[in-house]
Amino acid sequence: MDIATLLHIVPGDVVSLVGGGGKTSVLYSLATALRQRYPSTPILVSTTTHMSQEQVSLFTEPKPGTPDQSTICHLDVDITDMASVQQQLITATVETPPCLLVTAQTGTPRVNYKGVKKRSGLPVSLIDSLVSDRTLKGWIVLVEADGARTRPLKCPKEGEPQVPTCCTLLVPVVGLDCLGHPIESAYVHRPERVAALVNNYYTEGDMPERVTGESLVTGAIVSVVASSRNGLLKGVPPGGCRVSVVLNKVKEDQTRVAEEVALRILSEIKKGGNGFDSSVVVAGYTEPSVLAPIQCIGKYPNNE
Repeated sequence: MDIATLLHIVPGDVVSLVGGGGKTSVLYSLATALRQRYPSTPILVSTTTHMSQEQVSLFTEPKPGTPDQSTICHLDVDITDMASVQQQLITATVETPPCLLVTAQTGTPRVNYKGVKKRSGLPVSLIDSLVSDRTLKGWIVLVEADGARTRPLKCPKEGEPQVPTCCTLLVPVVGLDCLGHPIESAYVHRPERVAALVNNYYTEGDMPERVTGESLVTGAIVSVVASSRNGLLKGVPPGGCRVSVVLNKVKEDQTRVAEEVALRILSEIKKGGNGFDSSVVVAGYTEPSVLAPIQCIGKYPNNE
């Protein structure tokens, strides 16, 4: 069973990925799986932050062994011209339902902290407008709505994540390769925020020692970050949405640990009284960028 099936994604969904490293690979796996599952449904893939050329190439370069060698087309749009964007999307669906990676036309690419040039995607307001005016009616929209500098665990700052208000499914991603490593910038994006979140969440009896930069990441820490409205659930829009946490990069000998973390996340979400329809998907890789779902823990009440 592929990850798109486990996440119960259907035409009309707007899916936003947030959290730690591995989001782009999850996004790619969803796009390719959904293209096969819904061949008559157009799919839009984009980001509300930025995407490197290497990430763009993951989606658009020919893939030997696939039926059409490349399943995803790249479309650059002028995000300042709503009518032009609408027309390009409508035109793209005339012959065959496309799977489109949509980025913004920009004069000067953004350069990140490593000196890597990054491309902008679609702003939140534009995605919301395209959904509300029904340009994307019946489409599946997949959005990478957060950045983590490739770190497997993160805690958002003010203004993060950039999730459209029309989001129907929020997918917080955590790479379980963070377990056992110190809460420091080499493994955690914004480690001071992770430590503060965990220390504020737990009572003295639950966490006898305060979390510091020297503390190691545990399943308990992951569960707090993944289930908190000040952590990876911060992106849930005001009107609410479904939530599926993806525990990524799980190795064969970590399956039992991943199950325990998944159950704890679901328990924390329920304890928080958030009322979200929620599940946790445990996944690993068969090869780089090829996601292999292991199991889904929890399920949505209306998706038996």
